[in-house]
Amino acid sequence: MSCTTAHAHELYQLYASHLIKRDIWDVKRSVMEQRFQFDPFAPQISCAGIHEHHKILDDLGDEMVVINQAYTRLWPAAQRDCTYLTSRRRVDDTDIYAVINYSVNHPDDHIPASFVRASAEVGMVCESVIRPQCTETSLDALTRQDIQTKIYYQAKISPGGWVPAAVVRETSKREYPKFLHQLGKGCTEHFSDRPLDCSTVKKAFESRPPPAE
Repeated sequence: MSCTTAHAHELYQLYASHLIKRDIWDVKRSVMEQRFQFDPFAPQISCAGIHEHHKILDDLGDEMVVINQAYTRLWPAAQRDCTYLTSRRRVDDTDIYAVINYSVNHPDDHIPASFVRASAEVGMVCESVIRPQCTETSLDALTRQDIQTKIYYQAKISPGGWVPAAVVRETSKREYPKFLHQLGKGCTEHFSDRPLDCSTVKKAFESRPPPAE
């Protein structure tokens, strides 16, 4: 499916809806890369109410869009923003979708003098599966109660400047499960009143073991 501005906005809102209420800063535990400290377990520190605005800088088509996202300044830290390319792909001949975000430079991107630029490498993989209790024998007869989605999420984000690693580590233990729960809940609510596209679970339906009699 070709990407339109509407698709790009919808993809962005689905993927980043959690940022409306909380910002996620992922730094690593004790691994140093290019002067930044990173955590292999992708921990997160969450601050309420810091999403300020975003704008789409470029629609590249083929479900790729370049976004600049700014965050409300949290005193005494400097205000931050991030420009990244987001791309969604369906893995060939599977029911698996991948979303990749990574920082890029763009000719229409101008960093305000008072901002600190954050950088990001984010990956999310979503796999649709048939629930074991499903007894339907026809793909077209499936309902949303018959399917579920597995989410695999990994992020490496440098907020720029300096963030105390100890604070990040402690907060991440509590906030990471909350984020994943909110992401799943937000997607469920967003699609609850939309028709089910059964083609997204065709492979899973065809490869599942026969229902127990």
